[in-house]
Amino acid sequence: TFSGTNNVANRLAHVTVEYGGSTQSDAAGAGLRAIADSHGVTLSLENTTLRENEGFGLYLAGTALAPALTGNTLTGNGLGPASVGARAVHQLDATSTYTDNDVDRIRVRDDRVNATVTWHDLAVPYELESYLHVDAVWTLEPGVTLMLPEEGWIDVGGDDSALHAVGTAEDPITITGVEQNSGYWHSLIFDTTLNASNVLEHTVIEYGGSMSGAGEAGMITAKSDSHGVVVNVKHSVVRHSAQWGIWLGGYAQYNADIESSNTFEGNSGGDVYIAQ
Repeated sequence: TFSGTNNVANRLAHVTVEYGGSTQSDAAGAGLRAIADSHGVTLSLENTTLRENEGFGLYLAGTALAPALTGNTLTGNGLGPASVGARAVHQLDATSTYTDNDVDRIRVRDDRVNATVTWHDLAVPYELESYLHVDAVWTLEPGVTLMLPEEGWIDVGGDDSALHAVGTAEDPITITGVEQNSGYWHSLIFDTTLNASNVLEHTVIEYGGSMSGAGEAGMITAKSDSHGVVVNVKHSVVRHSAQWGIWLGGYAQYNADIESSNTFEGNSGGDVYIAQ
C-alpha cells in the first residue's frame, strides 16, 4: 500500500505482486493499493505483473498520479484487473493487458471527470459503480465500452463540459447497462452545454431510459433553459430504452439528420422526441 505519498521515487518496474488482495477486512481489497485523500499519491508501474489476487490487482485513488503506467499485466484477479477513481482512469494505457481475470472489467469509482482527458480502449469494459458528472471535455476512444449500474446516469453540464464519443464502423463505442434489460440505467444527459465537442458518432446506446432521476424522458436527453444545448448524434444505434430513445428540449441544437442517420430499435416511448 502506497498511502498519501507523492514521492516521485515510488516506482515498481519488473516486479510481480501475487496472491494478496485479501477481501476479509476490505471488500475492495487489492494486491497493490495507491490510496490518498485530496493530498494525492504518486506511483509508477512499468512492466509489472499483478496476478492471482483475491480482490483486484490494482486499486488506484482518484487523486493518484502515475508518471508511468505502461507494459503491465493484470491477470487472474478475483474481482477484476483494477478499481480506479474516475479522475485517474485516463492514466490506464493500452500497452498493459487486463484480461483473463475472474471479472474482466475496470471498476470505476467516484462520481466526476473534472479534466480534459481521454479514456482508452483497454479491450475490457469500464463498469461505473455510480453516476458520473462531466466537468470538462471527456473523450472516449473507438472500441470503448461503458457499463452503467442500475439507475445510473451520466451528466454533461455547462459549456466547459462535453462528451466526445466518436467511434468507427469497425470499432463503435458502446454505452450499456451492467444488465441488458430495457430501462436498467437512467439517462445520458446533456444539460445547458453549448460545447461543439458533444458528439455521439458510431456509438451504441442501449438499455437505458429508466423512469428514475429528475424527470428526464429519454435515454439520451438534451435539455436547457434559453441558454441552449448542443448535441450531435449520427451513424449510431439507439435501442431498448424504456422511454424515448432521444429527447430534445425546446432550446436544443442538433444535426438535421438525427432521425434518419441513426438506427433505432425497441424504444418504448418512441425513437426521437423534438420539442416545438
